[in-house]
Amino acid sequence: MSLNVLVVDDSLFMRSLLTKIFTKSSKIDGITEAIDGQSAIDQYQKERPSLVTMDIDMPGMKGLDAAKKNHGN
Repeated sequence: MSLNVLVVDDSLFMRSLLTKIFTKSSKIDGITEAIDGQSAIDQYQKERPSLVTMDIDMPGMKGLDAAKKNHGN
């Protein structure tokens, strides 16, 4: 089983760290990144990842607000 991951964080450091961690797993097939809530929604709808990591406090749309918009999709 292979997984696709969406890493959402406004911090380049955190996105890079999480991407590096996920890259080490042979079960991860692809990693997509987003820098804010709206980008997360766009990437989620496009990629339909198996797993999403989401920062809660980001500029613009917060992580929890973005998660609520995609709930049920």
